[in-house]
Amino acid sequence: MNALNKIGGALLAAILLIAVISGLQTGTGRQAATSVLDAGRSVLSWVGDQISRIGGNVDTAGNLGKALVIGLIIFVALMLLFPGTRNGRGFAASAFLCLLISLLLFQPSIGTSLRNAVSMSPAGTMLVR
Repeated sequence: MNALNKIGGALLAAILLIAVISGLQTGTGRQAATSVLDAGRSVLSWVGDQISRIGGNVDTAGNLGKALVIGLIIFVALMLLFPGTRNGRGFAASAFLCLLISLLLFQPSIGTSLRNAVSMSPAGTMLVR
C-alpha cells in the first residue's frame, strides 16, 4: 500500500508540474511571472533603501565596533525569542545573518549597490561568455 501511495504522489506531482509549466507558456502566465519578478525587484529595492538609510541614521558607517555590537544584540534577541535558533543549523544561520547585518551596517554602500543592481532593467544587462 505504501508503494502505491508513493507512485500516486509522484504522478500527482508530475501532473501539477506539467500544468504549471504549460500555464506559464500562455500570455497570462507570462504576465503573471513578470508581475512576480517585478514584485521581487521592488522588495529588494526597498530593502536596499532601508539598509542605506539605517547605515546613515545609526551612524555605524565605518564604525566596526558599533556595527558588531548591534549585530550581537540582534543575535542575542534571536536566541532568546526563537528556541529553534539555539541548536545546529538555526544557530549557524542566525550567526551568519547577524554578521551580514553587521557588515551592511558597517558598509552601507553595499545596500545602495544592491538597490542599484536590482533596479536595473533586464534589457540593460548583458551576459558575456
